Amino acid sequence: MKSVVRFVLAAAAIVGADTASAQFISTPVTTAHEGLPYRYDVVATGIGAVRITAPNGLPPWLSLVETGNGTALLSGIPSAGDSGDGIVLRAEDTACPVFLAFCARYQFFDIAVAPNGPPEVIAPINDQRAVEATPFRLDFAGTFDDP
Repeated sequence: MKSVVRFVLAAAAIVGADTASAQFISTPVTTAHEGLPYRYDVVATGIGAVRITAPNGLPPWLSLVETGNGTALLSGIPSAGDSGDGIVLRAEDTACPVFLAFCARYQFFDIAVAPNGPPEVIAPINDQRAVEATPFRLDFAGTFDDP
């Protein structure tokens, strides 16, 4: 068994595991809001075709669609009570010349699902009137402060 481990480590050192395998070059979007679309454009590179998968599965509100050339779209619309904990994505270089263990990279992250409350009103706009078929100018005077 020790000779097999030594061989695997020697093969990785000779080929260079960092250059012979897939690498994620995108950063996960780690916040989603209830009832609003979530989107993470996943990108990975390698020396050959790169496949992106979710080996441990995904929460029911998320889906992963490979879009080709080392890209995929992770998207969905979370509801109240949904979780995005423990997301694992895998990028595998199909042309990697070393053992499979050295041909894949993993990206681990959590997606915090935040409540989507009503927008915060900082300064209300005064009531204004318009007459039908007459030009109207919306007046924001007094609404904004410019420091």
